[in-house]
Amino acid sequence: MAGLADFLEKHRIQLFGMNFPEEIFPLLYQKLTSEIFDTGDFFKIMQKANEYDEITGQEVMLIRDLHPFSNVFLIDHAWSTRLADMRATISNNERLWERLEGIARIIPEKMEIPGIQEEKKPGVFQTYSMDIENQGIDEIPTIMPGILMLSLWGNNFAEFSQFENVLSGLKALWLNENPISENESELFEFIENNYKNIEILNSKLTKNAGTWALKYLGNTLDLTAVTHIDFSDRQINRIDPEILKQIPNAFSIDMTGNVITNEWLAAINKFKILKIDKNYEELIWNTLDDFPNLKYLNGNDTVKYKPSPVDLVIEKLWKFFGTYRLATSSQYDETSVWYILDEFGCSISHSDMPNFALAPFLYIPPQGEPISYSLLWPITPALERDIVTRNFLSGISEEQFRSYRLYLWYKIPREPIDTQYHKWLKCLGTNSPVEPEKNSSGAEVFEIPLKIATDLDFFKRSLNDPRFVISEPEDANVLWIRGQLFIGGQKEYAFSPDLFINQFPYEGCLVMKNQLAKTIQQNAKVNWLPLTFELDKELPALMGEYLKRKDNGEDNHWILKPINMSRSLDTWITNSLDSIIKVMETGPKICQKYLTRPLLINGKKFDLRFIVLLKSISPLKVYVYDRFWVRSSNNPFTLTYSQDSVYETHFTVMNYSGHNLKKIMDTELAELYEQQYGLPWQPVQDSIYKAIKECFTIAATSHPQMHNPKSRAIYGLDVMLDENKQPYILEVNFCPDCERAVTYFPEFANEIFSCLFFDETKSVIEL
Repeated sequence: MAGLADFLEKHRIQLFGMNFPEEIFPLLYQKLTSEIFDTGDFFKIMQKANEYDEITGQEVMLIRDLHPFSNVFLIDHAWSTRLADMRATISNNERLWERLEGIARIIPEKMEIPGIQEEKKPGVFQTYSMDIENQGIDEIPTIMPGILMLSLWGNNFAEFSQFENVLSGLKALWLNENPISENESELFEFIENNYKNIEILNSKLTKNAGTWALKYLGNTLDLTAVTHIDFSDRQINRIDPEILKQIPNAFSIDMTGNVITNEWLAAINKFKILKIDKNYEELIWNTLDDFPNLKYLNGNDTVKYKPSPVDLVIEKLWKFFGTYRLATSSQYDETSVWYILDEFGCSISHSDMPNFALAPFLYIPPQGEPISYSLLWPITPALERDIVTRNFLSGISEEQFRSYRLYLWYKIPREPIDTQYHKWLKCLGTNSPVEPEKNSSGAEVFEIPLKIATDLDFFKRSLNDPRFVISEPEDANVLWIRGQLFIGGQKEYAFSPDLFINQFPYEGCLVMKNQLAKTIQQNAKVNWLPLTFELDKELPALMGEYLKRKDNGEDNHWILKPINMSRSLDTWITNSLDSIIKVMETGPKICQKYLTRPLLINGKKFDLRFIVLLKSISPLKVYVYDRFWVRSSNNPFTLTYSQDSVYETHFTVMNYSGHNLKKIMDTELAELYEQQYGLPWQPVQDSIYKAIKECFTIAATSHPQMHNPKSRAIYGLDVMLDENKQPYILEVNFCPDCERAVTYFPEFANEIFSCLFFDETKSVIEL
């Protein structure tokens, strides 16, 4: 049993973490070492069909009984990847693409939640409607006065004379599944020529359709209130496109199931959202310039251009992506591994009360590379012919928004999402930033030389002003270190109260991305912070914002960032709500509105790093170093699918990522800006300074407990500009890397420390 003991030595923590039953440890070891894949002996894959016998997916059925914790099955991973590599990996591997495309076909569309239906808005003409359906009649009974809509669906009317006496007052008539509708063209000709009052016949528009038909389709008496019009299967080629002028505020239109004439194609180019049959979709992709307002074509964002089959498969696979991180006793993987189960694994259905458990497992054999599997084992009595189920959100509680996260697989009612969204909106600040009250503070007198203890090599090398000396911590006046000295405002380490430190209590309200968003958004109304949600706490609100933007044809690109990591690590850009919800599984994230129209220099995206000095909270004393650092992407900016490298197109941090780093000085950027845009740079820089000052003003006002007379700090603020030159503060970084600063500007360290401790303002600007 030495082999089993060695196996458990390597894997015990992993097995306990997934709550794997100890009684089948030996069986698991046997199956792994002997490579036993025996699902075919216990299970059968079955096709699922709907009430119309249409195949909707697959499920797994037991073909023999299994007792709880009596067996374990190895499920292969069809594909493992990293976020940044997903698209390129599939695109460059035809066999992998074929397999994943096959798996995507068995993944069902979003399902209805049993027992839950969206409440439908009652029709505005409901009281003027009368239904006499499936009665087998061939004579018209008494019709109530004032009826505008009459449904005779599923009866035996074969002659016009049988119902002609009731037609004069109608606006809509349904004769579907009556003998007279077998020759529908003749029916339409008779009605259109003799009863021009009828605008809808058998759910289709007659050539006499006009204002009333639009009100019916828009379910409103006020056509200026119509934003979406559903013309699907309405036979619109019978009417003049000029009808659209009656709904001037409509921006969304469904044209599926229609013959689209050139006149109609020209008329719908004003719409932002268009749903249309596939044969016309290709035509519109090829003539996209003729549709300047079009944002979403059949749900696809036109700014990304036509999605390839690879992109469509990835979008569908989000439902079944799993994820894990690799870790050793000394190192934690900074980005997650994503995987797709094989065809068998992807056929297992969800249940809130599953009969099986499933979890990823990394097997480390005695020799060779680690192998990833998923383990499947029964947790309740499972009988022959039972359907195998697992919990897609195992371990996720309602406090973690379990019901909302089911959006990946189910049609979630909109009402609770909108309710939570509107609650969130009410918590947002509405006032402009207000300067905090100023308390007098006398000038601090320091003994020279000032003794500084630091673990930052760039300061050790460059602090050469004789008024500063590097010392050991026990002799120091100033402690300047990378480590966190305060946790929740309380001292994490013991240090002398006379010691100056490079941190403020509660500064997490600035340097933690989630807390920065909360600090700013809940306490003031500003235009320099991208809309931000903390997913672990505000997922329903994010969903509400996302769905509202989708409904309104607005851009929906978002960037997901870990709340406390830098250098673009574990960061993801997407316009898919499914992927946003899935990426939550990789750890605490913020979801921030992505700037899709950034200011470009030579076609490339860039951001700016400003060094900000905080000397005091009360009174507020904030300074900015008068030089800044430019970070540029390497590729021209685009949102299209066909970009060469996502990282080098969308991200600007190249010095830690192994990519080519182009050095651009701040003075060079200013010159390039003035040449490219014909405008002076200084007003842009002034607006950035204003935003920085407001940022610290809001923090000081909302978190007065940050005040500590023995605190001084340096922060790195990352700023981006949009095409309108509006600055956005993306994040505030604690104890920023100043290696480039001391390299480019040898006096940098002396100047900032002279400001913080001797009130000198050489090369710094007080805000």
